[in-house]
Amino acid sequence: MVEAVAVFPGKKDSIHLTNVPEPRVGGVPGVRGVLAEVLHVGVNGADKEINGAEYGAAPPGYDFLVTVHESFGRVLGVMPNVRDVQRAAITWVCPYLSPALPLGVGLHVAYGRWWAEPVVALAMLPVLLWRGLETLGEAGGRRGG
Repeated sequence: MVEAVAVFPGKKDSIHLTNVPEPRVGGVPGVRGVLAEVLHVGVNGADKEINGAEYGAAPPGYDFLVTVHESFGRVLGVMPNVRDVQRAAITWVCPYLSPALPLGVGLHVAYGRWWAEPVVALAMLPVLLWRGLETLGEAGGRRGG
């Protein structure tokens, strides 16, 4: 078992740690799966809204929903139908997003600066483009293109 951050959908302020079965590559049939060791995780506005019972539903057979999907980690395993991720690769975009998004949300909530979230998102655009182009270049090199 591993710990996960979860909420009880529809119940306000129910965020908590829970134990879930350890995930494995191929654990969800028909999905392009990647198993990653999480090294860093961040909370974003969607997590706040889900914890506020604004939306979200538990998957069939569960009474909770695992949240906090902004993560940084090392890829441990890859399904055969995934061709653009290598084992032991590290995902890099989320470490930039994790501190940036709370900054925008924090300025909005604490000081009423409604424009802070879109400004921070636009400031992230060069990083996202840089990482995307770098990833495409690496994928092209692996395929001989």
